[in-house]
Amino acid sequence: MQSGNGTGTLGEMPKTTPLEIQQLPFEEACRRWLATRQGHISRKTQYEYSLNIKTLSKYFGELRLTEIDADMFWKYQKMRKSMGVALRALTTSSASWSRY
Repeated sequence: MQSGNGTGTLGEMPKTTPLEIQQLPFEEACRRWLATRQGHISRKTQYEYSLNIKTLSKYFGELRLTEIDADMFWKYQKMRKSMGVALRALTTSSASWSRY
């Protein structure tokens, strides 16, 4: 819900135009987008999206949406994939050691 003056209250975001959203840092733009989904998605989905935003924000940080391109997403995916491979190798290695 928006307050009449557009400033919002706790848990609410002020109204933002698409042009303004483009200039926001990634995390803030995502939080505002997620606020617009309230009432349209389940609490569980909203919670999962908030976790995704938190994870993505660690990588994209303070970049504005206009600064993020497809190549950056490709690099992010590659980095996450390599982290998964490293984590699997570590857990497999730990399991192997526990047999001895």
